[in-house]
Amino acid sequence: MFEFKILISNSDQDIKLAELIKDTLIKIGELKPYLSLEYPSKGKNLAEKTRNAIENCDFMITLLTRNSIKDQFVNQGIGYAIKIRELKNQFKIIHLLEDNLNFNGLINYKTEDVIKIDKNNLELVLHNLIWSIRKNIPNGLNSNILKLKIKCCNCNDLMDNPNEYFGFVPSQADIKKNYSLNKHSLSYYCPYCGAISEINILTFENLSLKHNRKMVLEENVNK
Repeated sequence: MFEFKILISNSDQDIKLAELIKDTLIKIGELKPYLSLEYPSKGKNLAEKTRNAIENCDFMITLLTRNSIKDQFVNQGIGYAIKIRELKNQFKIIHLLEDNLNFNGLINYKTEDVIKIDKNNLELVLHNLIWSIRKNIPNGLNSNILKLKIKCCNCNDLMDNPNEYFGFVPSQADIKKNYSLNKHSLSYYCPYCGAISEINILTFENLSLKHNRKMVLEENVNK
């Protein structure tokens, strides 16, 4: 199975958004997202490790916010990433940009994807990010190319964790068509117990598992 390494660059204040992005992308089996501190690269310090990570990854996602506009570490990372892109054609930079900020000196709109951060609709932001990555993967917008990692909402393994299985990511055309018909979830059948897991069509969040966990939490609170 091929894989694509993704480096997420953010200021410390934006860690929750960065973790949300990582948790979303990791649901696709071929994507390997890492926060800067986590990336498995060598180096004497964080700056050197980050440079090595940029050289080694396939995608770099930068969170350009009011927090990062003055973050020297984030800005230096972008500058180095631009140099790497000139040497490595397959390397892609994707910026998530907060409204009313000017990063024009760091963004090349011709060669880099820019996605506006709408805090009132993060679901759409995450979907646009997934789409931006998929379109830069050969045949990535087609079906039967990428696989979703799905945790069963009904049965567990021997360690009492939800059984995991794979299902194909639908084509972008099918996602768009289904969403226009108000079908906002995808159905996948567990090969172990036959239970159906409903998956958010935009972000691939496991809605069935989320519902079950909410029910358990409410039961524990009411005890």
